[in-house]
Amino acid sequence: MHELSPDIIMKVFLSKVENPKLSSEYQRRSNCPYHTETTMVNQSFHFNSEKGLYHCKSCGVSGNIWQFVEHFGIDLAEYGLSKTAPPIDKNKIAIYHGSLLGRSDLLLSCWQKDIIQRLQVGWNTQLNQYVFPIFNTKGNIVFVKQHKGYQTKRAKATLYPLNLIAEYDDSYIVIDEGEKDVVTLLSNGIQAITSTGGALTVPANISILRRFKRIYLCFDNDSVGKKGIEKWIIRLHQLDPTLNVRVCDLSKYVQDKGDVTDYFLIEGKSRQKFLNEILEKSYYVRRPFTDIPVYSNEILTGERFLGLSIRDRIVLMTLVLRASRYYCNTNEIRGMRFELRPGQYIRSRKLLAKDCGKEITESMVRRSMVKLKNEDYISTKDLKGKRGMRITLTQWNEEYGQSKRQSNNGKTIKENFPNFSSKDDSNQPDNGQSNN
Repeated sequence: MHELSPDIIMKVFLSKVENPKLSSEYQRRSNCPYHTETTMVNQSFHFNSEKGLYHCKSCGVSGNIWQFVEHFGIDLAEYGLSKTAPPIDKNKIAIYHGSLLGRSDLLLSCWQKDIIQRLQVGWNTQLNQYVFPIFNTKGNIVFVKQHKGYQTKRAKATLYPLNLIAEYDDSYIVIDEGEKDVVTLLSNGIQAITSTGGALTVPANISILRRFKRIYLCFDNDSVGKKGIEKWIIRLHQLDPTLNVRVCDLSKYVQDKGDVTDYFLIEGKSRQKFLNEILEKSYYVRRPFTDIPVYSNEILTGERFLGLSIRDRIVLMTLVLRASRYYCNTNEIRGMRFELRPGQYIRSRKLLAKDCGKEITESMVRRSMVKLKNEDYISTKDLKGKRGMRITLTQWNEEYGQSKRQSNNGKTIKENFPNFSSKDDSNQPDNGQSNN
């Protein structure tokens, strides 16, 4: 395994960045070399010489030292290093593996020893990091990755663990955010896989996933996890538009930035509870417009709808997507982007305006709702004590939707929209339960 020292990593970063500023011993920030940034006021590019990672908070680019080297064509021979990766040091991997098995305090309570042994997971005592050998489909180690740290030089992102995926049945698979979470899920009898490139990197070849009837995306409870989910959704639909993709939500059980492993470390959590609380309550991924069957075909394609102003269309589409129990993201309306998830209801026009996009104001939403009401797209009703307003899509087909009233501890009555009924087509998954 080829590891760069923090000194070499720092020198590599400093060869391409401008105006570096020291944040800590290993952490610095500077002007971003990936996009135009010349003033020292911004300095949004952050890099860490200990872990070999970088991230720009302005343009969003992120990666490890090897991706940095490859992108800028840096010749490592200038630093006394070979241009090609050395062979995998299996003896070192065995030492790491033995170090982990000999440390009961590092073996998480949600991990099983037989899974750790099959995957040869180890512990680097020098860096205090878990070590994950990455296998190909034949079970050969092709490179080595440190948890949140180094990986073998010029290693390309791939799926992990490819050596076990052939043993999975075709019913479902859970894609999570990291190797550590894969070990957790496999230890609890859940078929799982991840990308070795991190949350925001989808491997070039994911064709092996086409055989699974249900694909669950269960990423960390943070903004990076959400962005990763969006990238995976796009790639999976490009692979096969008919794939049954579902998104899991950990937010009710773990704190911000919490992950699958944090879930299983909660007292009382088990495989069955994960199936019931996470997989069974996941929600479908559908494409906006086309996946709201009757309303889309009969209402949103008519000349009357096309005669509405852009403002009114945006407000109506936001209400339509809110009425869906599907996870939808779109940036197809004048470049605006908004995220809608089932179970989230709008309490005020201000929040509705926020969901419509930054160009839509509360007053615009108010005027638009009057227009949509006059045009018989929606009906509204003030709730008792003027604690809110119930909004109904008047022409929503009752075969697909139903009105649902909700309250918050009897104090705040949320706006209500029709939800899809529990009935679905024959392609609806059976909640991912498996006998494995």
